[in-house]
Parts: sequence; C-alpha cells; structure tokens
Amino acid sequence: MQTDSFSHSEIEQALSQEPYGYPLYYFKSTGSTNEEAIKLACDGAPTGTIVVANEQTAGRGRGDRQWYTPASSGLAVSIILRPALPSRQISHVALLGAIATVQAIKSISNLQPKLKWPNDVWINGKKVAGILGESSHGTAGTEWVVLGIGINVSSGPPAGTTTRHPFSCLEEQSGHPIDRLELLRELIGAVSEHSSNMGTKTLVSIWEKHMMWRGKRVCVLNPDGTSTDGNVLGIDPDGALLLDSIDGIVRHITAGDISRTNT
Repeated sequence: MQTDSFSHSEIEQALSQEPYGYPLYYFKSTGSTNEEAIKLACDGAPTGTIVVANEQTAGRGRGDRQWYTPASSGLAVSIILRPALPSRQISHVALLGAIATVQAIKSISNLQPKLKWPNDVWINGKKVAGILGESSHGTAGTEWVVLGIGINVSSGPPAGTTTRHPFSCLEEQSGHPIDRLELLRELIGAVSEHSSNMGTKTLVSIWEKHMMWRGKRVCVLNPDGTSTDGNVLGIDPDGALLLDSIDGIVRHITAGDISRTNT
C-alpha cells in the first residue's frame, strides 16, 4: 500500500511547471472525480482544470461499470478540456488519455504497457488502467470534455470484487514502489503534450503503436449481444476498431468488447 504523502499543496507543487493542472481541486475522498469535473465544466472551468482524489468511492468506467480506487492505492484524476472536435471524433479524447497513461508509466518504470481497444491499459495480460471521456455538445460543436483516468498503482479492486478482466497494479508488475506524484506529473505533462494532436492522424498513429492484438484474431462482443470475429487491422480516423471480419468485410466497430480467440 502506498505510504507517500499526497495532498493539495504537494500536488500543486509537483504540477507547478506543467501547462495543465490549474485550477486544481483535490479530495481526500470523493464519489467520482469525473462527476466533480463535470460540475466544474458546466460552470465554465477552463481547459487544464484537474480534479484529483486520494480515494474514489463511486468511480465508473465505460458502460457505467464500477472503477475502484481504494484510499492511497492509485491515481484518480479528471481533466477538463475544450477542444474544437467534431462529434464523430470525440473518442480522440480517450485516445489522448490512453497515450498519456502509457507514456507516464513508461517514463517512471521498466514496464511496456499496451492499449486494449477502446480504452484500457494492460501490462502482461492484465488491466492496470482505464480511461473514460465524457462530453457536452451544443449547436456549435463540442462545448467541453472531461477526461477521466484511473491507474492502479499499489493495488487493484478490493478482494472479492468480480471484474470482467484480470487486473493488476504498477507496483506488482514493476516490482518496486511507484511515486504517485511523479506519475501524476508525467501524466499531466503527457496530456498537455499530445492534446494538440486530437482530431489528427498523428494521434491515431501513436495510439496504434501501442495497440494490443493488432494483426491478431479476436472476437468482438457487440452491445446487442451478438459477436463478430476477425483480424484487427487498427483503428480508423475517428477511433473505431477496424476489423477484417471472417466474411471478408472490413468493419468499423464503434462499441464493443474484444477478446483473443484461440484460432
């Protein structure tokens, strides 16, 4: 379990040289950093505003699944952005978060994370982080987005928790303690570094370099309960999964869960 000090003043100091990270809202415990950030975004909070919690009691992932952040065990951070993105490319927000998470983990460890479409970060076959983008749209386009990032640092979900995928944490995978302040600083820096690439082929290309199962046979469980098998080609310019399905049609899949097949 993490024993590092994690407070508003120390986070503020750690991010003092970063373009993003101000205003900073810190909670020892909150239900969901995304919920807090959405309230702030609706009130006009500027790009770069972040919400950080030492503990998250009602965090959520894609599809309203639960995301657990026990006290002092990981990073739960949400960042407000106001990009000029068309609605069809709103998934670039999650692509940005995933790229930043991979870069931050690699910068402070010997680990080589991979990206599992659409928004998971895996290491050695186990999930260590998740990304959740939420947004508001008006007649003029995207008004704001909230980029939520959850990283298991010293532990994962509580014992006995039922999860869809095997999970792990950075300390288990690396074999050494991870400084959450350093990880947060690298994460926020990477978000700032790559944010200008949202809506471009560059962001898609960077994401694909870390993609799990590219060129491999997978099964996609579709939201309607059906499934589609095929070989992963990559992602399209809008972030949809490109699947060369077994019927010979290249499909652009915008939602679903993928898993490896044995064939």
